Amino acid sequence: MKKIYLIITVIFLLIGCAASSPPPSAEEIAMQRELMQMMMSRAKAASPTSVSQAVSEVPVQLISENDLRSQILSLGQNTMGNWASFEPGPDGFKVNGMQVISPYGRVITHSGDPETGRVVYFIETAKNQLRVEMLQAFSPQQRVFLGSLVQDGYSWSFTSVTGQKISGDKPNPTSEGVLMSRAKAGFHYIAGQGIDSFSVPDGFHVASFQPGEIGSTSYLLLERDADNSGDNPIAGLIGVGKSVGNLFGVTEIQDYLMFNIKSGKAMPLNLSLDDKETVQLTGCVKRNNYVNECSGVNSYTSIWDADGGRNWSHPYWRLKWLKSAIGPVLIVTDGAMQTKIVVVDLERDKRYLAFSRMMGINEFNVSRNANGRIQINAQLGFSHKSIDDLDSWLANATPM
Repeated sequence: MKKIYLIITVIFLLIGCAASSPPPSAEEIAMQRELMQMMMSRAKAASPTSVSQAVSEVPVQLISENDLRSQILSLGQNTMGNWASFEPGPDGFKVNGMQVISPYGRVITHSGDPETGRVVYFIETAKNQLRVEMLQAFSPQQRVFLGSLVQDGYSWSFTSVTGQKISGDKPNPTSEGVLMSRAKAGFHYIAGQGIDSFSVPDGFHVASFQPGEIGSTSYLLLERDADNSGDNPIAGLIGVGKSVGNLFGVTEIQDYLMFNIKSGKAMPLNLSLDDKETVQLTGCVKRNNYVNECSGVNSYTSIWDADGGRNWSHPYWRLKWLKSAIGPVLIVTDGAMQTKIVVVDLERDKRYLAFSRMMGINEFNVSRNANGRIQINAQLGFSHKSIDDLDSWLANATPM
């Protein structure tokens, strides 16, 4: 920046020295302006903190959607017939058991399609900047750069390598590109194709976490808008009343919806916003060999606990949707105290009881092996139960 000011000062001094000369012609004035712009541009390019370098990684030479589609196809196809596996973690994710890392920065989130093997992920390259890439799970060494995300205050903007632009409050990756939402509108950039748009039902917004296959199912998770009650004690009592009512099975707290971005179909879920909170004790002093006294407690929203493990109370770990032989299905905990694991046929509105336990479900995990077989493993107290082949199980199950 100092270089720019110095150059401008020198130019104006030169102009001032020439003030006693005859007035310059129009052509000379144009040349002076062009010289000033050229010198300022060179100074900006040489400056390590220039805005243009910090804001966007999108190359000056844009490509067409057809060219981008060709790059994606060059990643290869799933010709082996195997299905990919994607496993989230605090520091990125694993694809087929191998950790995905990037020289550009930390991988923070992803979304993949196990059938095609394509996965899109965000890389934190600098403060308020994300790089968007795609890879093929069966040949993960090659990656395709899709574009950049830049945050300005509470707003995000995405610019693709093809020049497509979308902006909003919450960006999410999909196996096909980038999903962006703001207020009651959503936009889905499909790499190599273009932008689709959709409307969000009143009272809800796109959740910041999406534990399912958006690209292959067209379903995503919506979250109820906050009441913005702040420190209102009445609102706090209402929240407590909701929790107690749900505890005894009197009410259902439907703070989330499954939503189809193509058809607009919505299905409410018995999940609470309050379950997102995780607790960390502070100021702890050892009292004896068994007890610590702690002076404070921090509550924050996270899918991970303070030790890096899974915050099992968070809705992220309590539902999973994916493509099955009968179409999109949802596996979710349900009932008072989350006493059931239910499989939902999202297209036909049929519900199937997988497991139940009066004292509640501890945790469950959904996985898919290389043959495409979907497995559900659940921890019910001290016992462990599983469904080894969900498609076969559904073919013989009776709806609730």
